[in-house]
Amino acid sequence: MKTSCGIRLTQTALWLLAAVLLSATTSAAQQVIRPALPGDTVFGLKLVDWAEAYIQWIVSIPPDVNPGDDTGLHVGVGQRSPVWFIQGSSNSNGGTRDFAIPEGQAIFLSATSIVQIDKPGSSTEEQLAVGPKQFIDQVTTVEVNLDAVPVSNMKQYRIRTPVFNVMLPPDNVFGNTVSTLEDQRQAAIADGYWLLFPPLAVGKHVLTAHIVGTGLDDSKYDSRWTFNLNIEKLNEASQ
Repeated sequence: MKTSCGIRLTQTALWLLAAVLLSATTSAAQQVIRPALPGDTVFGLKLVDWAEAYIQWIVSIPPDVNPGDDTGLHVGVGQRSPVWFIQGSSNSNGGTRDFAIPEGQAIFLSATSIVQIDKPGSSTEEQLAVGPKQFIDQVTTVEVNLDAVPVSNMKQYRIRTPVFNVMLPPDNVFGNTVSTLEDQRQAAIADGYWLLFPPLAVGKHVLTAHIVGTGLDDSKYDSRWTFNLNIEKLNEASQ
């Protein structure tokens, strides 16, 4: 969704993070794997907490090695246990990405999400939330399949975070000027559809997502993503 990448509203910046989901395929019979519900606790955190962690991760990495760039070459940058973040890019047409993931990692994905940032204290929580809400309200289709099995009742996975903090590097995805520690600290709110799957079986899995909507500039988009996930045994992953 290129048209939404790097949009600025007065002093705030909006960045669309269109990471999409995975459909898992095992060599044996088809297995239904369901994401955690928003109220569940996974590794000590709820879904909204993992959404904040995802945003903090993606915005902390410079554009030339950012996992959300259009190349897909940097999908492993900054990943850490016990949750592996799956991300697409701002490409409105979608695409295909390949991931090599050590076994035992939970899989977190955002079917579609957007974050708004501003200097702390410059906007109220509701003011920060306006842009993300407007964008996600204009998403008309969110379809996610894991191993060719659709995730049902996607509406329950839409979450708006409270205000939380992010740190921007000097070279950042928003293009903001960052010269001091004060510049680095930003207040953020994100809105979107988020899913957290339990660790997948060793082997190859496929996640697909179909997102249709209207951007903040009124442009239409229809994105289809495929994520090929290769879950590796720990001794294989370390070689």
